[in-house]
Amino acid sequence: MSFINKLKNKLFPDEKEVLYYEGSKKEEKKENRFVNEYVSTDKLPINYKPLSFSNTEEISDSLKKGNTVIVDVSNLDKAEALRMIDFLGGVMYALNGDMKRLNKTTFEFSVNK
Repeated sequence: MSFINKLKNKLFPDEKEVLYYEGSKKEEKKENRFVNEYVSTDKLPINYKPLSFSNTEEISDSLKKGNTVIVDVSNLDKAEALRMIDFLGGVMYALNGDMKRLNKTTFEFSVNK
């Protein structure tokens, strides 16, 4: 492996890498979405990787419950991804929450309590 590839792997790890959280990992696969949910006594983020804009309602419901949500829009086309991020930004405004961009296609949404 070349030096550049090693550097890229350090700076931009694959999606296949596991993030280390305390608690157990619960994976659930449904018809049009994939969710990794980390279950623990701590309030750990719920990860969504939506396949269509129709998943926005479920993500919004998680935010209304006070959960921190990480959304990866890499499976959506650009227009649909922008539409989803704009909508979730409005949800964050209504819930007095925060929105952070983690990388090019991943965003973190958290509700302030």
